Amino acid sequence: MKFVERIVSLCSGAPIAVAALCVALGAGSGLYTSAEFNMDTDSTKLISDQVGWRVLANTGAEYGRYLAWTMATVLLLDNPDLLD
Repeated sequence: MKFVERIVSLCSGAPIAVAALCVALGAGSGLYTSAEFNMDTDSTKLISDQVGWRVLANTGAEYGRYLAWTMATVLLLDNPDLLD
């Protein structure tokens, strides 16, 4: 018997155990993700300071204000078709 056929016959022989295993793995992965996954959405930490436009944004005050306004506009615009 091939490997996949063995797994299928094993799983179909004990469907309740397979379902319980899936639920346990899902709950465990959810707990692990909630405990260990840290996401920081601050763009100053997400994008390197060595990128060209970030260097300009950090050195030129006028360009920095324009760039911040542009980024906020792009991020907040849900439907570009509304511009017409």
